[in-house]
Amino acid sequence: MRPKLAAPRQPIRTAGGSLIDFGALAGKVVIVNFWATWCAPCVREMPALDRLAARMHDAAVAVLPIAMDEGGETDIVAFYAKHALTHLPVFVDPSQQVGHLGHGGHWDHLFPLAALPTTFLIDPRGDVLGYVPGAAKWDSVQAKALIAWAAAG
Repeated sequence: MRPKLAAPRQPIRTAGGSLIDFGALAGKVVIVNFWATWCAPCVREMPALDRLAARMHDAAVAVLPIAMDEGGETDIVAFYAKHALTHLPVFVDPSQQVGHLGHGGHWDHLFPLAALPTTFLIDPRGDVLGYVPGAAKWDSVQAKALIAWAAAG
């Protein structure tokens, strides 16, 4: 990302009741995935994110899946149960306080979203390194290499 952007240092309480605190994750590689239960590519991607979170639970990596669903936390918990996702935390941002859809990817907000899913990678210093538009195989060798590169700074 040029220029470098920093993740917010102050906690954000979303209208969905989630507390998203990037400052508390300093020192970790943070994978911030914006998704929704109604998004078919997101549904396909979530098991790979769950496997990544399971594999990285002892590493200095945090996986933050932030759902854009209007239904809120209840819908996300039901979705996780239906798809046997057991390693992902629940974050909801229905009013788009963190991720912003419909801005065509313009950088007038920290996490602009042209589509879902979109995943941002934040290094241990809190700098946003870049993003991946669309679904990715987060449990792949390539994803592991990307995370290692981000951790090395």
